[in-house]
Amino acid sequence: GKEMLVSATSNVGVFLKSNGNPANRGIISFPEIPIIFSHLDDYLISILSNGTVLVTSLLEHKNVQMFESMRDPVFIAPGQHQVVVGSGDEIHVLKFAPIERQVSDMLSSGFVAAAERLFQKSNPSEKKRRDFHWNAGWALISKLRFDESFQ
Repeated sequence: GKEMLVSATSNVGVFLKSNGNPANRGIISFPEIPIIFSHLDDYLISILSNGTVLVTSLLEHKNVQMFESMRDPVFIAPGQHQVVVGSGDEIHVLKFAPIERQVSDMLSSGFVAAAERLFQKSNPSEKKRRDFHWNAGWALISKLRFDESFQ
């Protein structure tokens, strides 16, 4: 049946079934009070009272990404595989993409250091590490950053 996330305290949310009984999904903890939230696939996107955007995995019940976004956020609108977060003077579109795709996009844009930080979070195998370093080297060469490409 349908479930909903209800704030149990200012920093904790619990899932309830439509009959009001607790669902067997655990709790969600927030570092600040959430003022707005929505879901995107298996993730909960929250805007916290301090303007931070928090992405929480609904499968693992842990926060997977957090970034300070905007002053005075006023809305969050879900779409297909994306969420729009906005305030009076800013709009951000958050899209779901697997880590491999994010790393590839960062490399092709020349953001090798950021790609490596994200890649390391995925606990890659030794083969994937070698492939990453090969691709990172070619990304740097294509951007004419020769000295860095041999590191």
